Amino acid sequence: MLSRWNTAVHEASHAVVGNEYRKKVTKISVIAAGQSLGHTTFEAMNDWEKVEELVNKGDGMNKALNYKLNRLQRRVLAIAVAGDVGNNLYSGGI
Repeated sequence: MLSRWNTAVHEASHAVVGNEYRKKVTKISVIAAGQSLGHTTFEAMNDWEKVEELVNKGDGMNKALNYKLNRLQRRVLAIAVAGDVGNNLYSGGI
């Protein structure tokens, strides 16, 4: 079972990486709720709406749009895996 300290390291790692991508953290919790031991909440990632808007214009997937979509996916993935990376760094696993 993970301690609250480990959960705090995990959630703080999400927040740090999100901050690097200029995503404002609105809440961090290390209190278990359901199956989650904690959570980090960011301001809405409006970038998805911008990409979806361009796709729905009917212009198709041009190079600029494809670049934006790939960049957004990498950003979301980086934030998502940051918690596990933080835990591994803290525990000496990396």
